[in-house]
Amino acid sequence: MGDVPNYRILIVDDDRDFAAALSAMLIDRGHAVETAVDGAAAGETLERFAADAALIGLRLDGGDSPLDPMAEMRRRQPDMVCVMVTDFAEVDTVLEAWR
Repeated sequence: MGDVPNYRILIVDDDRDFAAALSAMLIDRGHAVETAVDGAAAGETLERFAADAALIGLRLDGGDSPLDPMAEMRRRQPDMVCVMVTDFAEVDTVLEAWR
């Protein structure tokens, strides 16, 4: 196996335990990680942290759609890869993510 590149990853999720676990796993693998609890905090974080990728929680507090912060993050950093993540194992949640 070759060297794995280190990425700058922004995690946007209101579940702090999930974000912390995901963050720890990525940091252990050599990546730089920042977390934000919602779209507004993600925007503020991107002012100082040029992320290569964002992992965005499918269900954010307050019923906010993850599509809104994703669109704003992509506007700020058009080359950033955005990936929806969820810690819910419900079929309806998976189907919603696919749509």
